[in-house]
Amino acid sequence: MSSSDQSGAPLLEIDNLSTYFDTLAGTVRSVNGVSYSVSAGETLGVVGESGCGKSVTALSVMRLVPTPPGRYAGGEVRYRGTNLLALSEKQMRTIRGNRISMIFQEPMTSLNPVLTIGRQIAETIMLHQKVGRSEAHARVLEMLELVQIAEPERRIDEYPHQLSGGMRQRVMIALALACNPDVLIADEPTTALDVTIQAQILDLLRNLQQKLGMGVIIITHDLGVVAECCDRVVVMYAGRKVEEASVAELFARPAHPYTRALLAAMPSMNTGAERLEEIPGLVPALHDLGPGCSFAPRCKFATERCRTEVPPLAGQGPGHIAACFEADRVIAAGRADTAGHVESLSDELADGLAPLPAPLLEVTALTKHYPGSRVWFGRNRPDVQAVDGISFSVGRGETLSLVGESGCGKSTTGKSILRLIEPTSGSIRLDGEEIMNLGAEQMRERRRDMQIIFQDPYASLNPRMTAGQIVMEPMSNFPSADTRNVRGRRERLEWLFSKVGLRPESMKKYPHEFSGGQRQRLGIARALALQPKIIVCDEPVSALDVSVQAQVINLLTDLQRDLGVAYLFVAHDLTVVRHISHRVAVMYLGHIMEIADRDTLFSSPRHPYTEILLSAVPKAEPGTPMTRRLLQGDPPSPARPPSGCRFHTRCPLATDICRAQRPELTPRNTAGAAPQLVACHMR
Repeated sequence: MSSSDQSGAPLLEIDNLSTYFDTLAGTVRSVNGVSYSVSAGETLGVVGESGCGKSVTALSVMRLVPTPPGRYAGGEVRYRGTNLLALSEKQMRTIRGNRISMIFQEPMTSLNPVLTIGRQIAETIMLHQKVGRSEAHARVLEMLELVQIAEPERRIDEYPHQLSGGMRQRVMIALALACNPDVLIADEPTTALDVTIQAQILDLLRNLQQKLGMGVIIITHDLGVVAECCDRVVVMYAGRKVEEASVAELFARPAHPYTRALLAAMPSMNTGAERLEEIPGLVPALHDLGPGCSFAPRCKFATERCRTEVPPLAGQGPGHIAACFEADRVIAAGRADTAGHVESLSDELADGLAPLPAPLLEVTALTKHYPGSRVWFGRNRPDVQAVDGISFSVGRGETLSLVGESGCGKSTTGKSILRLIEPTSGSIRLDGEEIMNLGAEQMRERRRDMQIIFQDPYASLNPRMTAGQIVMEPMSNFPSADTRNVRGRRERLEWLFSKVGLRPESMKKYPHEFSGGQRQRLGIARALALQPKIIVCDEPVSALDVSVQAQVINLLTDLQRDLGVAYLFVAHDLTVVRHISHRVAVMYLGHIMEIADRDTLFSSPRHPYTEILLSAVPKAEPGTPMTRRLLQGDPPSPARPPSGCRFHTRCPLATDICRAQRPELTPRNTAGAAPQLVACHMR
């Protein structure tokens, strides 16, 4: 790709930018002397943990930082040589959304819910391009076609809530590109998306950049996205830029300990069950930055000099700079990953587990249909077939992962097993006991053996209770022989906090006083309070930074080894699933398409849907040829599922029998300890 426009100068230059927020706690230095640039046809990746200043830098470029409490304390943001921070708001409106556009992280909160998507895009075009309604309407249709939204003539009059997550993100891209901008800033454009939709969006951005010649800045915490899409990468920490290099150089020779730690903390499709490297401690409070390098308290390379002096950015090779006094030691240490080692499933199960763990949970023909009793255009609304007759088992001390696109029924399955959602029909046996027909009080008692870790720990924790009270509550409601008195509960509480890595003094804190990773640890401690036999983990790491994610994954693995607890692990991140699972079940539109042990499924998938899911995962290996196979269109509605195989409408191998007859899960490979079951007529 080109690294400059026709004049040889960057399109956008951020020069020593500082953006501060004045708060009661002090001045928060969210962006503290950051510099980088992007040129025409170039893609720059910006990475770092939450709170490092990535998004505030982007908002500063767009002049969208609220003032007060925010203020631009220094530096310049130059677009084609013009300092944007010196422009009036009226002048800035001619550039914002016109010459420089931004795709925001959450499209549902960024789109106006009371306006059709066509009107929202048309208003942007009419405002900046000074054209009439008919010309704007034609341009909207052109943009919807450009971002590959099917039937744009119909979709143009739909509202945001009528679109899937992937389609809303496409609308945000169309909105950002409507005026042919020179610079596009994409803030976490794929974070909340399924792997298949993520692949479509990334391919779309690449193709549009090549067609339009834009400079693109991608803000993300997914290093796989950076490896596939970016030319250069900037690493930020605690409001500062700590390293910048080409993608290939940075992945091969990280020179800053923070960059090295981020790469090591990331699970990959090549790793097995080895421990991920954790970054100890937390990102420092930006209103109370001490002397020296901000990363020194978490750095194993730190010296006394690092704690007293701020390291300047220094050259580490052509186009490679890093702010570290010990960069030579870091480079010599190399990448701290284990990509070359894949521990086999048989080795794992042989270490303290039988080759086939005895079934703890047995699910047979589980069905959950939501009734459609309301009138819908004069007819009864059809039932939503969220889960439709699935069967599987989970062994003692085993992790079975459920994967698939959003809406496939993963979370509904987990909640139905716990009877937090009442199943429509089927059989659920725990330790040989049928629990489907238990009364409310009996199920309440049985639920001590079945717990759940929710996706959003903050929403699932009572904000009016301290951490100690939250974890103590289950023990008070369901006392055991060890927790019948206050002393026993206190001892158990202290053991749980130490087990999940929380300090004893944090028992007195409230949920809002914890970081995201600490709140997830608190949720895990609560789930373990009653010594359950199985825990449903509902997307427990999807909202976490890669460093915090590594801590939580390691914690879950350690707890399983020490306590023998089984997990039903619901996730859409296949790199995490590859790391933590014993077996994997692939779901699509309420049906299970394939079940196999981890190594077999990832190395020899049989179902076409599994193959496409695996091919869509971004690989954190710059230069690796992509063999991505994209799904066409969005999944059908579970209220009106296709006949026969539910995947046939998107399957490249579909034939007449696929359209007429539902395939059953059938053994295809029985060489291993557990058979590979596949529901496909063609495989």
